[in-house]
Amino acid sequence: MAGLMHTPAAAEPAALAAPRAGDAPLLGALLAAADLALLDQLARPVEHLRQPFWDPRTATEAVRGLDPLAAAVVRLWCLGQTVEAAELTQALDGETVGELVAAGLLARRDGERLAAPWRVATVLQRHLLVTPPAHDDDFDAAAPVAYVGPESLYFAPLVAGARRARRALDLGTGAGLLALLAPAAEVVAVELDPFAAAVARFNVALGMHDHVSVREGSLFAPVAGERFDLIVANPPFLPAPAGVALPACGDGGPNGDRVLRELIAGLPGHLDGDGRALVYGEDLGTLEEPHLADWLREHGAGDGFDATLHVTHTRYNERTALRLTDLWRACGASEQEAWDAWRELTERRPSTHHHSFVLDVRPGSGRVVVRRPPRV
Repeated sequence: MAGLMHTPAAAEPAALAAPRAGDAPLLGALLAAADLALLDQLARPVEHLRQPFWDPRTATEAVRGLDPLAAAVVRLWCLGQTVEAAELTQALDGETVGELVAAGLLARRDGERLAAPWRVATVLQRHLLVTPPAHDDDFDAAAPVAYVGPESLYFAPLVAGARRARRALDLGTGAGLLALLAPAAEVVAVELDPFAAAVARFNVALGMHDHVSVREGSLFAPVAGERFDLIVANPPFLPAPAGVALPACGDGGPNGDRVLRELIAGLPGHLDGDGRALVYGEDLGTLEEPHLADWLREHGAGDGFDATLHVTHTRYNERTALRLTDLWRACGASEQEAWDAWRELTERRPSTHHHSFVLDVRPGSGRVVVRRPPRV
């Protein structure tokens, strides 16, 4: 650790500007020199590998004994800690530190300290520059978001393990994780938010993925008339009450299912005849299935395709109510407004449970199947 000091981040960090793809090699060389991909697997406690971020509460022992460069990288970009500028030059030369500050990958705090306004998440040995998570001191609900979360970590191996495709499409790519993992000779990543699209381009350059291109626009609009043999998506699925401005990566409309429905409706026009789509989602419903299942039975996935909805996790509404109302309050709603919004949501869509699921669309006869994990 060579004398590296860490303190809580400043209370009011500067506004975060979108990264430049041309600066990605600078960070990439630093992450490679620190061997962060290996550290992420070996240094983090096993129980925390379900989260894409290092947990500052359990990282003290993990960082202890690392060489100065690796310790600096972990403390700055994985833990969000600040480091004395003079001491950082013991791990990095002054020229590199200056280049990182000029690129916006480091920021000066209180004159004497340096902090990383970004975090690096490592998933299946792919590094992604992302905005700080909600539990981080630097998180700002009103700031632009390039998101990677626990469901991203869960869904990523399913995408990476799909049959190799010729052309793949990642809808709502966010920071670009699924696009980087999709097993295809060519990948097109679509993102509505220009800020997130810039982050995705940075991450494409960070991993030197020349086969991935990023296009800006809403869902299928940027790929009109094109077809793919693999389509993947982790779209927004959080209910967004009127007057509550959720980040674009989470805003699923008043009921939470608007983007999911639009995406599913567009699949037949963009899947090759033998193509496949994998979509992660969440929705309210009964004990047995999410409400989306009824909509699928009515609308299906189009002629010539079967839709299998794999329910992966089911929880009581009470837990979801607490999570959503906390989120809405963080985005500007009062406590009373948040609970009123929850009551109105459950009146519109009577439900007892909340489900996580993976939707698998393949060639078929138009069947819709709901599968649940066995009860033990």
